Amino acid sequence: MKAFIKRHISSYKLKQIFSLYVATMFTMVLGLGVSKLNTHLLTTLEYGSLKYIESVFMLTATLLSFGLFPTLSTLTPRFNNTERKARFFGMSLVFFLIVSGFISLCIFGFAFIQPLIFEQNLRWLFAASAILAIGIPSRQYIEGILSGDNQIHKLALYKIMPQTIYILVALVIAYLFTYNIAIAWFLRLISMIVSLCVILITLKPKFTGLRKYSKLILRYNKKKGIHVYFGTLFGVVSAQLSPLFISYFTSDNTNVGYFSLARNIALPLALIPITLGHTFFKEFATSSRIKPKVLFASLMITLSTLVIFLFTIKPFMLWVFGTDYTEAANISRIIVVGTVALGYGDFFRRFLWAHGQGKSIRNGAIVAGSVTFLGNVFAIAKWGVNGAAFTLIAASTAYLLCMMLSYFIYIRRINRKTTYGLVLSLDYEIEGIGTGSLSDMVTLPTGKLLDVFDEEGARLTIMAEMGHYWAMKRYPKRFESDIELFEEQLKDAVKRGHDVQLHLHPQWFNSTFNGTEWEFEYNQSITGSMTTDYPLALAMLKKGKQDLENLLKPVNPEYQCRCYRQGWFVMQPSRKILTALKETGFVLDSSVPKGSIKDSIYVKFDYNTATSYFRPWKPQLDDICQHEPRETFLEFPIFSFFSRLPLHINPNFVNNRKFQKLLSKIFAGSSQSVKSVKRTKKASVFPFYRRSYQIDFTTMYSDLLYSQVNRIAHRKSDIPFVPLVLIGHSKKFCLPSQIRMFIQRVKKLKNVDFYTMSEAYERYIDE
Repeated sequence: MKAFIKRHISSYKLKQIFSLYVATMFTMVLGLGVSKLNTHLLTTLEYGSLKYIESVFMLTATLLSFGLFPTLSTLTPRFNNTERKARFFGMSLVFFLIVSGFISLCIFGFAFIQPLIFEQNLRWLFAASAILAIGIPSRQYIEGILSGDNQIHKLALYKIMPQTIYILVALVIAYLFTYNIAIAWFLRLISMIVSLCVILITLKPKFTGLRKYSKLILRYNKKKGIHVYFGTLFGVVSAQLSPLFISYFTSDNTNVGYFSLARNIALPLALIPITLGHTFFKEFATSSRIKPKVLFASLMITLSTLVIFLFTIKPFMLWVFGTDYTEAANISRIIVVGTVALGYGDFFRRFLWAHGQGKSIRNGAIVAGSVTFLGNVFAIAKWGVNGAAFTLIAASTAYLLCMMLSYFIYIRRINRKTTYGLVLSLDYEIEGIGTGSLSDMVTLPTGKLLDVFDEEGARLTIMAEMGHYWAMKRYPKRFESDIELFEEQLKDAVKRGHDVQLHLHPQWFNSTFNGTEWEFEYNQSITGSMTTDYPLALAMLKKGKQDLENLLKPVNPEYQCRCYRQGWFVMQPSRKILTALKETGFVLDSSVPKGSIKDSIYVKFDYNTATSYFRPWKPQLDDICQHEPRETFLEFPIFSFFSRLPLHINPNFVNNRKFQKLLSKIFAGSSQSVKSVKRTKKASVFPFYRRSYQIDFTTMYSDLLYSQVNRIAHRKSDIPFVPLVLIGHSKKFCLPSQIRMFIQRVKKLKNVDFYTMSEAYERYIDE
């Protein structure tokens, strides 16, 4: 079994699972010690009253959480930056303290009506301990934060601390003073608060710049967490009502103690799936399914443990707790089946919640809660504590079935074969230093491309470089024919069903023509001006959009200029350029090739941390590489991959066909998950330094192009449509046969089709 698990779980994950499981088992042992201590020092009635008070506190905490704790656990994996994570922890702590304050107030108010509902008068204890109610929700808060951040070893430590503190202090108090229910309850709350403080110190939360985090938490809670909350009202709340119904339908709280003790004794059987759920929670967020062999292995271990439990639990409990708790041993044999079902239901629930499936969790909890409530009302009234045990089995089984059904429905939906929209975008430009004629480097090669695309039924997106066009229009007599060629080809492309979008190189804005050649003021402030000069960016984007729409709308009234590509790919710093793009009505950018890094005297950017190599994301204003769910503006990245070989696939450099095929095979298996290494000056010295390459359909042979597209096409995704943007350059295109061969091969892929940039955008937002 050990070898089997090792084949399917990494060694690091095994260590995490082992440490958390051992810690949880040790916690159970400590819990037995706590139960033994309490049952020894308290009467059966006092022990039952203690569990009754605990149920009231936990019920109140659940009612007033409003889905906050699941929301915090789901948002935590999004923050990998240490500074941002610390601020998120700070904001989460503020929310936790607010919720805890409400819980304390409600407990204090309940103290005055408690004797009116239940026979046992514990008003003074409820009122006195209300101020320490923060200890009850702390467990759910801390476990959610730590599992969301995959701090499993710290979570293992946290599980041990409260019980350890409780036992050590309780033994001292019992030796020196008279032990009673008040001491036991206050000690329970204080031990949890001390453990909370220890973990918070290690998390190092910060409390500056919290507004955006509060908005994120509230927005996500309203959209996702509230569904879990309403489900919890039916599920967890109904389960917490069981001790209260037992107390109500029986003469005293003795049976409450039996039921609570039996449930605690049976809990270790749920630990294997629960431990797996904690350990894999962060990984679930990026996984398309639960590994079935790992789940099967855990199921076999759990069932084996269940058989051992059923045969040994009664003599064990008689030995530990004595004959006074024989009834609890009998109840635990019934409850254990429901506990196992509940553990696996929680495992599937964690996967669903990692993917934001709050409604599915809510519906499952409502079903389980309804079964629990009906069982509490009718079964407990008729069969007493045994009725509560059978109700637990029925509700847990219903919950497991609902979670499994929701899981299989979800993975069937997200694992269906994704359609990929292949967007072939052509940078329509001459050389950046102004050399070369428009005819030779732009219009003639683009005309050949358009002919090939029309013959093969594909679509081209022309990224028209308008800086050169405006420069030519400043000298209309000298460049009259070139201006006409430029305009007529763009209009002809749109008329033939292709697309035209905006591309700008800032060095053209102040360029001059001396009669024989173009002259530029070339420096970093010019090449990066669109990202540093907001008024300039706003003016140029507005002018580019208006000129293209004025030119092309007479040809196609539905034409819109809404996609942009920045010259030299310089989109950092990104706040000003992204703000200007949104201000002028652009909805899409396609300038970021993940992994590309430039640090020259003219161009500087670092896209090493970009969200994806090929999948779109919504960029943050301050960092175009990072995803921000609240944004509506999109980034369609330029498809790229990593290689250790000094790859430069261009007919001018590599014309050996056999060597080209060999390279295609080598790179066909390139992994998108390989971590890139920041490029330094050493990259030019060491030829096997890992670097990023854009998928350029005008310079790469069809074998390599097809192998990269085919590799992505066989991936499964959680969204039905993914645009795949390939870049090309009119000035580099010289092999029509290769692009024709590539298009013909791609057309045989069932889930890949050709789209223009505008079509891909429309399809993506519709899906």
